[in-house]
Amino acid sequence: MMANSATSARPAAPYSAHSLHRRPRSAWLMRGREAIAAGGLFDIAAALRLELAIHGWPYLNSDEATIGLMGLDIWRRGSRPVFLYGQNYLGSLQAYLIAPILALLNGDPLALRLVTLFLTMLFLGVMYVLARRIYQPGVALLMLALLTLGTGYALKYELQAAGHGQYTPLFGALVVWLSVLRLRGGWRFGARLALDASLGLAIGLGLWSDFLFLPYAAAAVFALGYSALHALAAAHRESRARSTFARLALELGALAGPALAGAAPLILANIASGGATFRQVVMVAGTPGSGSSMGAMSAKAAQLVKQIGATLLVGLPNALGSDLVCNGCVIWPAHGSVVTVSQAARAVAISAPFTLVAIGFWLASALPLARDARRAVAHVMAAPFRQWPNRLLALPTPDARWWGRFMLVVGVALTVLEYMVSKASYTFPIYTNRYLIGVYIATPLVAAPLYGALASAWRALRARKAPGWRALMGTVALTLILSLCGASAAQSVANASDATTYGDPINTRDALLVTFLEAHHATDFYTGYWTCERLMVASRERLTCSVISQYNAFRLGYNRYPPAVRAVAATPHPAWVFNMRALDVNASVPQQVAACVRTDASRCAGYTSAKVNGYLIYFYAG
Repeated sequence: MMANSATSARPAAPYSAHSLHRRPRSAWLMRGREAIAAGGLFDIAAALRLELAIHGWPYLNSDEATIGLMGLDIWRRGSRPVFLYGQNYLGSLQAYLIAPILALLNGDPLALRLVTLFLTMLFLGVMYVLARRIYQPGVALLMLALLTLGTGYALKYELQAAGHGQYTPLFGALVVWLSVLRLRGGWRFGARLALDASLGLAIGLGLWSDFLFLPYAAAAVFALGYSALHALAAAHRESRARSTFARLALELGALAGPALAGAAPLILANIASGGATFRQVVMVAGTPGSGSSMGAMSAKAAQLVKQIGATLLVGLPNALGSDLVCNGCVIWPAHGSVVTVSQAARAVAISAPFTLVAIGFWLASALPLARDARRAVAHVMAAPFRQWPNRLLALPTPDARWWGRFMLVVGVALTVLEYMVSKASYTFPIYTNRYLIGVYIATPLVAAPLYGALASAWRALRARKAPGWRALMGTVALTLILSLCGASAAQSVANASDATTYGDPINTRDALLVTFLEAHHATDFYTGYWTCERLMVASRERLTCSVISQYNAFRLGYNRYPPAVRAVAATPHPAWVFNMRALDVNASVPQQVAACVRTDASRCAGYTSAKVNGYLIYFYAG
């Protein structure tokens, strides 16, 4: 499937000179200064994230607490889950990685962040060798500097154990890098099979873990498919098609076997459930509007316009760091938001430049590739031929570095498009913009032109000449981007020092709550979703809770951990706990419990209330 094409008798159209930089002297070994610089950046990246993790930043939420509970189940109770509890489209690989660390740390939630830190550092390593391979060491170092600091958005989702922030970047980058290595050529047959197997395993594990990496996987499959067709055409022309086809089939098998093995939990679970994963993915993504009438079509078009606006003016800018410039800026044009003209204009003025600059960088990398493709097609159409191999061989021999950049361009475009067509981009743009985490795989596309501008300015200064306007603009842009990333990292570190909100294994505010509940024998209670499982994990399961409906204190809500629901239901007098500083149920729900206690209804007889550092508690006093 991925063999390199043989040399053709017909000369291939070369890739344009401007689309590829000079290849570094060594593809594998780092020189002294490069090794020192890269090592220093990796140390800073690890130290920054470890510092945040130790302080319990970002805030432990119930989504990642679910993974913590799964890890505890695997460690203590021998569970073998395939998917995250309540989300049959996200694989449980992270829970299995977390389980032994939880065992070593005796259930400390820090285990979640240590695993995400490891996965993030692995992603940075893969990205560095990828950028170095398809560009040059200088571009790789600059890209690493950008990813080392990152935006607050990036740091948050890199450390939160919620799947998307680690699986999507890691498996997406792995697939692109392994594909570039495979296309590079020069491997012995055994090495090619090993690369195929590694690539297949990355695809399989990625499919089981999170579908969001698929844009980069699709681009990689296209590039490898082109290479295979080119090789088959050359073999056909040289009358050795049978042996080449057999070799390609063997390589395809070497890829498909590990891919099926990695995705086996996903495949088997869906066979047993009749495709539950795919139904849930469609439900979560949704489609704009419904029906087939003209009115419904108009509704779909209007909804799509809203989703495009939310993506370009809320989701993507936030992923790129606009929240640092405008923290608390109005969410526009998000669903349910009511804004004035001046607020909307301010939001657009701040958010739009982030999107425009990013798209500008991506287009700057895409246009040379598009010109190369157009010239190659024109070369084919102008060449005389009678058979399909001659037509295909008129195309350029696959170039790994060119295809590496192609995969990044196509991958980032499909990532944004994938988010844009989902109803979640408009309905919940702030909470679902984590689905855009895949745009960070395309960071080399930003680093390359910035490095070119910086190098051009440096050469001009050394020659005692005035830098050109492009070099100046690039240098200014690089300064602004690095300043933004540095300020965002500094702000994250400063926020992490607030022990009331952040802390490991538990912040001081929640520690007071745990102490109070234990003292009053109220450790089994009802509460809202964003309070429940977070407190269970932070307290190392000293507390047990069940989620209630957002509108009814006496009905169950969205519970992802059934054992806790059963435990609370079996408790004679469960309490109610409400986080009044960030109420995750309707304001009428605490009032319902208060009315029940006040009227001395049978289920609330003997209950009283207390307030503990922003928590409202109704508990049985006897």
